[in-house]
Amino acid sequence: MDPAEVARIARRVGDRGASDAASPSYGSGAPLPGGQPRGLRDPVEAFRTSGVADDPRRRPVGLVLAGGGAKGAYQAGVARFLAESGVQVVAVAGASIGALNGAVLAAAPTLGQGAELLYKVWRHVAEETGPPPFTSGVALDEGTLEQLLNLPARALGPMLRPGFLDDLLARYVDPGGLHRGLPMYVTTFRGVDPALVPLSWRDLLEVRELDGPVRAAGRVRVGWAVDIIRSWAFKARSDWLYINDLPLRTMHNVILASAAIPVVMPPRNVGGVPMRDGDLLGGGNMPVGALVGRIPCRRMIAVHLKALPLFHPGEYADHEVIEIRPSRPLEPKGPVGALSAVLDLSPARVDALYETGYDDAREQLSRAWAEDAVGQVATFMNEHRRSAVAELGEPLHRIPSEGDAE
Repeated sequence: MDPAEVARIARRVGDRGASDAASPSYGSGAPLPGGQPRGLRDPVEAFRTSGVADDPRRRPVGLVLAGGGAKGAYQAGVARFLAESGVQVVAVAGASIGALNGAVLAAAPTLGQGAELLYKVWRHVAEETGPPPFTSGVALDEGTLEQLLNLPARALGPMLRPGFLDDLLARYVDPGGLHRGLPMYVTTFRGVDPALVPLSWRDLLEVRELDGPVRAAGRVRVGWAVDIIRSWAFKARSDWLYINDLPLRTMHNVILASAAIPVVMPPRNVGGVPMRDGDLLGGGNMPVGALVGRIPCRRMIAVHLKALPLFHPGEYADHEVIEIRPSRPLEPKGPVGALSAVLDLSPARVDALYETGYDDAREQLSRAWAEDAVGQVATFMNEHRRSAVAELGEPLHRIPSEGDAE
């Protein structure tokens, strides 16, 4: 249709709508069906009153927390921003330290209370740790010499102390709240017996606990080596375990099993089965798949503790995964930087990680939400224009012609 003809018809339809009361054209005194033509409506007002606007911050999401040892303080900062923004978290999945963080959030009555409690957890651990023996005052960029000098003290830190994590969970994670709380999945790796070589007849008669840390004081521990080979060479995979319905003791052991780092921590017996860290073993560091198809939403927020991707978004093409990545390396440079970052729980570093997580979440999520809002407006405007043009071709009972008397 010629553009001039389209404009002429639009003017006629608009004139008809404006003069309905004085000169009705649809029946006797009846208003124009549908009111003012779409093409003449204010598009901004039309969008505002359409009811299609959807605040992306209020959409339900699944929260996925990666593992990374002491770097997990970063996720506590992210949780604070999510709570302040009113994000509706409906389920949590975590690996290793992400499982511990997730348990605190899932068990809390609200996300705000969970974020506040999680900060207290990390401050408690930092105060138990204390400042490092050698420091230049730079929390996130410790030099190689300082890392080496501080490594012995960090290897004896509270997180690796027998019973410390058990007490931490008992203190900060309400089991009843976790039973009633958000659906929670954790990543674990089903291991082998950590002490395959008995050294005495007493070892053969040892009674194993069904739930709890595996104790093999009188044995040669080789299970961790077998598990590493199974994971890295034979591609043995981790498991996703739903924990809300588990008995109290089993629930805590599954969470702690997810954080049982090979070599430095013993595995945990869960129903008599030894389980280890699902982060380092089995490729389960970012358990997005644990929530796919199991929760009533298609949007996830995945919080990394490394800048490198841990999964391919194409694996979950039917879901929208918003990734929060550290804007700067959380591991200091040097040959022992990765190990130091996993163990460094000093107060200054915990605070720096917490603030970095908050700032990264604010910047990256605000950008994602803005893009979402722009997409909504663009979609509406395209539909608004399409329907306005289509309306010009709709059959009407009487369209005034040029020959009509004024």
